[in-house]
Amino acid sequence: MMLAVGATPIQLSLGRYSFGIPTEDLVFSMIVDGKNSKRFMNEDGDRQGLSDKILENMQDNNSDKFAVIIFDEVGFGSSHDPKRLNKFVEDGKMKKFQNLDELAKEFGLNLEVLNSEIKRYNENIEKKDDSDFKKDLSKVNPILKAPFYGMLAAPGISYTPGGVRVSLNFEVLGLKDNMPIKNLYAIGEATGGIHGYARLTSCSTPDCISSGLIAAEHILKA
Repeated sequence: MMLAVGATPIQLSLGRYSFGIPTEDLVFSMIVDGKNSKRFMNEDGDRQGLSDKILENMQDNNSDKFAVIIFDEVGFGSSHDPKRLNKFVEDGKMKKFQNLDELAKEFGLNLEVLNSEIKRYNENIEKKDDSDFKKDLSKVNPILKAPFYGMLAAPGISYTPGGVRVSLNFEVLGLKDNMPIKNLYAIGEATGGIHGYARLTSCSTPDCISSGLIAAEHILKA
């Protein structure tokens, strides 16, 4: 609606992603491609970097299948908050399996390929050398012990860095003349260019509150 009245768009293609599961727990998992059942990435990283790798891999493989996150009992229990992961199981976001055959059937994975990938991953852990994706394997355990847990690695948009260009008073600036559009303000996620490609964690609420206060003060003075 703001673009329709002449607002200046900025960085509309950017998005900040998140998972249903905290990314700090993914280090204890193995992630495989939903299409070819192969491991394709280092599971240790921040939510944006991990999300980008998953989505880029889907694009490269011309696939509409999300990757699959796999834990065994030891990895599941190594979580920073196992009670939180158990809640995911209770809510159906993550599923529990007595063997890898059940897990493979649930997510449409090739069991033979999956077993081969897990074997290689476990061998790398034993050697403490991830020659495939350079993951630090010193703090993880092999995927061996049932039950196993699986869920789709489906990144979701949690924040939009892009929006419209604003002045220091959060007046929306016009595309034609870069001047404020009368009586039009934007704050928080509706603005663009405040954070750039990636904002710091925990900044979205302060961003919204501070920009709202500045805009309100300017409106009262106008």
